[in-house]
Amino acid sequence: MKLIDKKGRLFEKVNIVDIFVILLLVFAMVAV
Repeated sequence: MKLIDKKGRLFEKVNIVDIFVILLLVFAMVAV
């Protein structure tokens, strides 16, 4: 759980970027 806690903090920041990247990928697929 301690490892998840440390990664959890990084995940919070990465989560925002991840969601943005996923949205861009989905938008690109829909555009095509």
